[in-house]
Amino acid sequence: DVFQNLVLDHDTTSALIADRQVNFVNFTGSVGGGQAMERAAAGTFIPVSTELGGKDPGYIRADANSDAAVDTLMDGAIRFNGALFYQDFDDYISRIAGINVRELDGSIGFTGASVNGDAEVWGAELDATAILSQNWYLGGALSYTDGEFADGTTLPCNDFDANGVPIIPEGQAAATCDVSGDPIGRAADWTASINTEYSIPFDSFEGYGRLLYAYTGEQYTPDLGYLDTYQTVDMFLGVRAERWSVEVFARNLFDEEALVTGNAATPLVRRQPTGYALRWPIPARRIGLTASYRW
Repeated sequence: DVFQNLVLDHDTTSALIADRQVNFVNFTGSVGGGQAMERAAAGTFIPVSTELGGKDPGYIRADANSDAAVDTLMDGAIRFNGALFYQDFDDYISRIAGINVRELDGSIGFTGASVNGDAEVWGAELDATAILSQNWYLGGALSYTDGEFADGTTLPCNDFDANGVPIIPEGQAAATCDVSGDPIGRAADWTASINTEYSIPFDSFEGYGRLLYAYTGEQYTPDLGYLDTYQTVDMFLGVRAERWSVEVFARNLFDEEALVTGNAATPLVRRQPTGYALRWPIPARRIGLTASYRW
């Protein structure tokens, strides 16, 4: 008799193969499972045929629904998601982290402020994943977002003279600027990422390597204008089991240098500009080791 499919745990499978009534085993599955089959069959010297790290073959009849059959056979191995969006805001509320203001006594102070103005946001998102083999995963994402203040919108802003001294018109608490078409946030217009992981099973654990690539497009800041695009690569190498894992990592592997955001100037000191500005760069390359154990 030939049994085409059996769904059993490892111990039951090993005991079944060790039975002398079994004279041939054909196994399709993981590398670890194939190794277990070989060990179990070694005691009785029966032949074993293995197909490891892939998928079962499938036969599609001529009268079958081909779309449904392909979907079943692929079993979620490849997946795509996409979305389009548009939003129209009346009195969109945003935050100005640092703005020069005229105090009641006429001095110039520095504070944060919540402001509102009409705005529009639109964009698109796409992500995909693929299981390339039993041990290899690949995924990626791409997005575009554009958000702007509507025409005719005026909001508080920072304005400076040639010496870096804040300019605030008489009778106003803060300078104002026409922000028509200006971005409403600091998010990059384009972002993309690719991540992949490959694992190698052993007897009681598995080793793996993982890469993450990230692209960040131009970002707008009210004080610095548009910041340059940048790219980072993170790498992870490790071993893991059911209860423990050890991993070596390198974040920003190629030590990319770029700004995330910043301000044109620091707050005034004794009503005078300091001559300094604030900048927030992306973190420099970091290399480290993590270990965990789960009780």
